[in-house]
Amino acid sequence: MLKLFLSSKKGNAELIGALIALPVLISLSLNPILMFLDLHKYSRLDEIAKTYIIKMETTGGLTAEDYGSLLNDLASAGFDVSRAKIDYTPYPVEFGEEVALKITVPLTMKRIVLIKAGGLSNDTVQATVGPYVSISKKNIE
Repeated sequence: MLKLFLSSKKGNAELIGALIALPVLISLSLNPILMFLDLHKYSRLDEIAKTYIIKMETTGGLTAEDYGSLLNDLASAGFDVSRAKIDYTPYPVEFGEEVALKITVPLTMKRIVLIKAGGLSNDTVQATVGPYVSISKKNIE
């Protein structure tokens, strides 16, 4: 029995090598997925901003109702609206005048880091879309 145990030391080294390589493989495979999810969230923010700049150019600025809808859309997309900064042109704007929209929200990015204890890094950055500028196409009378 002792002879069998001593002859299997080669398997122990392979097991230790696999346990060392496993975190590297997990990091290499999961980080691109986490990056894609962050990109998707930023893309959703950009889509919301473009939708509302079109509304602003057709209505002549951002109305109070549209501002509330904008906040609801940001919240439903998973953004912290209490820390969001929205610069916009308020309603009413005359025909031919500029309307602008810029949205800045905190975006938390998660990454797997091998050298950090715990292995997960959460970095918060300020994601900004805009300023999108367009021309009002609404006659205010």
